[in-house]
Amino acid sequence: MSDAEARSPYRALLWPVIYTIPALALLIGLGIWQIQRLHWKEGLLAHIHDQMHAPAVDLPVKIDNPKIWEYRRVRVTGHYQNGKELYLYAAGPGSQAGYLVFTPLVRAEGKAVLVNRGWVPEKLKDPKAREKGQREGTVTIEGIGRLTGGAGPFTPDNEPAKNEWFQRDIPQMAKAVGEPLAPVIIDRDDAPVPGGWPLGGRTRIDIPNNHLEYAITWFSLAYVLVIIFAIYAWRAFKAAKSPSDG
Repeated sequence: MSDAEARSPYRALLWPVIYTIPALALLIGLGIWQIQRLHWKEGLLAHIHDQMHAPAVDLPVKIDNPKIWEYRRVRVTGHYQNGKELYLYAAGPGSQAGYLVFTPLVRAEGKAVLVNRGWVPEKLKDPKAREKGQREGTVTIEGIGRLTGGAGPFTPDNEPAKNEWFQRDIPQMAKAVGEPLAPVIIDRDDAPVPGGWPLGGRTRIDIPNNHLEYAITWFSLAYVLVIIFAIYAWRAFKAAKSPSDG
């Protein structure tokens, strides 16, 4: 029997098997993990939706755990400190450039609450251009609780000295307005206001949910790996059955 005839395809497949099995297990494991993450994320988004659409409750004076108030619909009463507005760059309807107007709301008890009163175009950044919306006296507003955050990998740093903001940062904003603030920001709802500005109801849920795409990618790679191994094995067995050239 020649060397070619004596060749075993199993020996040729030894190292491919050693490398393929762990790689296949890893790819399938990553796919399953992404499916689990998908179910978790869907549950989280459903919870946020329920929080945002639940009846409003009074925001307590003392907040021990701010996280439970994130995306919760709340209600507060107090008076605006209109002279302490902060402006956060944001796109409005039709991707129009403008600002979100943040104003401290002083309550009868407890720390002031920073309220995101809504969006205005650049031409209305100056409060004098929207005097009707500068509400005086005691007001009660409803909105969505938010926390410090909103920064992406390319978000510029805030510039408090210029009153130019790019992300919510409650400690930094408290320092800018010169007084302690509650650890929760309120995004005012879209209830009408005199003059129509600022435009409320601008809460956006910017929580990505790409886990299904990731799972499909990992499972597809696992499938491709199996196909490649199958082709390699088929060729190895075919070569073992071929007559020797010698």
